[in-house]
Formats: sequence, structure tokens, C-alpha cells
Amino acid sequence: EDPRQAKGLVQRAVTRVVTPATVLDDANLDSKSHNYLGALLLDDGGRGGFTWADISTGQWSGVELRRAWGPGWGSRLVRGPVVSGEVLSARWAGQSQETQVRLTVFAPEASQRREIAEALEEAVRQCCPGCVELCREGEREDSQTRLGCLPLRLTFGSGGVAGLEVKLGGKTYPAAGAAVTSTFSGTPLTAVGEEEPFAWQDAQWSYQVELTGIHVPGLERMAAFTAEIGDDVYTGCRWKKLDPAGGKAVFQAAGRQGKEELA
Repeated sequence: EDPRQAKGLVQRAVTRVVTPATVLDDANLDSKSHNYLGALLLDDGGRGGFTWADISTGQWSGVELRRAWGPGWGSRLVRGPVVSGEVLSARWAGQSQETQVRLTVFAPEASQRREIAEALEEAVRQCCPGCVELCREGEREDSQTRLGCLPLRLTFGSGGVAGLEVKLGGKTYPAAGAAVTSTFSGTPLTAVGEEEPFAWQDAQWSYQVELTGIHVPGLERMAAFTAEIGDDVYTGCRWKKLDPAGGKAVFQAAGRQGKEELA
């Protein structure tokens, strides 16, 4: 109602609705460039979509978003059986060595995982006489990929005479035993809409070795050194702890290689 023609209160009504943060007036838009308006929606199941439109021309487009590990979608979908392996621990006592290894079976179906696990167990029994223990862990969801998996734990051991020789900085030292712990570090890289990393930046392994029954005095003079224990060579080593009273020495290493790799 025109206020000039109204008698008493002016009649009011909603004549226009403006969404916050949007500009639709031609007078306020740059006619020589695109003017996009976008909308993003994500649900609790990890699915969603993103659409955008040029409000000047009316052209629009969009993309559907799903988790990369979701069933039937993405680069992490396991289309066939996959077996991964990792060394969990390695320990020496004299010249006896014990190493624990985990083999993890990935497959689309639980029946496939069990079938492959049985084949691996049979192969280990026939071809790996050094395996002193073989156990199948329960089926579970892998924490990194969110895929169903079936892990197997293998323990390998070898006997020998008492006493272990380690080479530190080119010099040989007698020791009663050695224990190795591996640690992984890095910066995770994740894609939009995902929680789990698809890759790692600056990924690296570090190793901590604890020697027992070793003559400690004099070792503190080695600031950086290379160590040889069994068939492994540790590089970039530095002492973390020296205990002369207890006959223990702990060092950290930046790398580990087999002697065959260096030959």
C-alpha cells in the first residue's frame, strides 16, 4: 500500500525474501564474470553432495560424495584377495632369536578370507620349519581401511649357543641378548569427506634396540655409529640410555637393512 494514499496504519506485506550472504540484484553483480552459488550436504553415513550454479546464466553442476572405503565404491575397495605383512617384534637371547610376524588377509567375502588363511597356514607348516607357533586371530575391521580382514600371527624361533656378538661402530662386543622395537611416524594425508589417510607425508620408521649383558663403559664415546646384530645392519644410531650397573645399553636407529641388501 502506498503510504501517501493510506488512511491510518499502512498495510504491510512480504514482497521479497533475501537469503543471507547472497546477492541476486543485477545492479550489484558483475555482468562480465561468473556469479556462483554453491550448496554442500553431508549425512552421518559419509555420503552427500556438492552443487553449484551460475546465478547469472542458470547453468549448474554437481558431484556426489561417498567415503572411498564404502562398499562398492572408491580406490580402497578390495576386488580380489590381498595379503599384507608386518614384523611385530624381534628379540635375541644369546644366539637364539624370536621374531613375530603378522599376515593380514583382505578379501571381499569372509569365506574367501578364511579359505586364504587356511592355505597360508598349510604353506607355513610345509615350507617354514622355523615357525614355532601359528595362531589365527579373530576377524575384525581394519582400523586404517575399514575393510574386513583376518590376521594370522606367526612366531619364528631359532636355537643356538649362549652368547650374542654385536658390532658397534666396527668393533665387536659380547652381549647376552637384544630386543628391537619398531615405530612408524609421519603426517597423514586425507581426502575431502574421509577420515582415514590415503597416504603419509614424511613417512619413516625408527628403531629402538636394547642390549642386555653388555660391558657399557666406553660406549658413551660413540656419538653416532652403525650397529650390526645378527643379519641386520642399523644405521644412524645414537645412544638413548646407558646403564653400566645393569649392563644395559639402549640406542635408537634411523634405518635398518639386511646384510644381503648391502652386499
